[in-house]
Amino acid sequence: MDYSSIYLADDFKRANSVLYGAQEMDTWAGVRLFSSRHEVWRLSVSPNNGELQLTDPCGNKIVSGFFTMANKYGDRNYWRTLFSYFDPSLAQYGLSQIREFFQQVNNDFTFDIWWAETQFYDAVMPKERIIITRSVNFEPTHVMGEDPSMFRYVRKFLKMASEKRVSQSGVVIPISPLDSIRYSRLNIQCGPVIPLRQLAFLNTEEKSTPEVSDYFVMAGSSYDIRHNKRNLEFILNKIAPILLVLEPKIKIKIFGSRIPINLTPANNVEMLGFREDYQDQLKNSLGTIVPFHGGAGMQSKVFEPLALGVPLIANPKSLVGYPFLPNVHYLPATNEFEYVNQMVALAENVALRKTLTANSISLSIKLFNKQVLMQKIHEIHARALN
Repeated sequence: MDYSSIYLADDFKRANSVLYGAQEMDTWAGVRLFSSRHEVWRLSVSPNNGELQLTDPCGNKIVSGFFTMANKYGDRNYWRTLFSYFDPSLAQYGLSQIREFFQQVNNDFTFDIWWAETQFYDAVMPKERIIITRSVNFEPTHVMGEDPSMFRYVRKFLKMASEKRVSQSGVVIPISPLDSIRYSRLNIQCGPVIPLRQLAFLNTEEKSTPEVSDYFVMAGSSYDIRHNKRNLEFILNKIAPILLVLEPKIKIKIFGSRIPINLTPANNVEMLGFREDYQDQLKNSLGTIVPFHGGAGMQSKVFEPLALGVPLIANPKSLVGYPFLPNVHYLPATNEFEYVNQMVALAENVALRKTLTANSISLSIKLFNKQVLMQKIHEIHARALN
């Protein structure tokens, strides 16, 4: 299906209903913010259907092509990229078909700036052009959180080498203050921090604090991802049983795709999977729970509730350096007993929910509003051209 028209309008609800995941929504928002002052041509690489496509600012498909990863080990450019970056994730986007398509676009069109939405495209980006790389993960930390094997420390070291190599191509734009610090420890000079850009569009959504509600929300994009599955198991095995004893009428609604079928939830847990009305369910809840601490990904399940004014219970490390304060903008928790105590407090205290809502909205508007993000992005653009 061609989603090009979605990138032509500031319609958050429509984009959110058809685009999958935080990264695609972040890219959509980035196109919308850039389009306010510049012509944006979108070069998309789709691993799901093997399609390559260049789309003009009006949404017209200008150039297209195809690739396959089925025979990547037989592609010399896969190995060339692997030994250059030490990263299989980058290597699979360095295939000959992708490389040739990028080169064709570079030969046929003269763009002022090439903006990459991930580090993974670096091997095929035209190095003679100005390159800006949007980092949605500091990869060494990300691999430590997702890889349970004994080789994760080796992979972390290789990811550090990969990040250094990517930074040589141009400016790296981190997604959080914490990631900016992580890059500086590798002596990588970054541009300004750009948070999740869809948060600028969330701030235009209607917000409210329900006087009466009987459930909390826990969400994960996909539960075949290690940290999401770990969070789910923590909810089911640790939090839900204690909450059932203390507040048997309060439920926990679980949202997200690929929920394991072998799990047996307690009576106070509802497994709802992927739902198009997730935003409405979130707004009408008592609050949302983010178990453990993240800090390696996009953290959309932390910052979307804050931007929407939904009371948040989270480990302080999940705020990744943004100035949200515990007990002012959100409620802190580090173990199952603290999580349940905070849930009970929110369930019993409407005034507390309203205070958290007002405080989180106020700070979110200052940090994530559209004008602030547009100004940052345009400053990055101007600095790159100079």
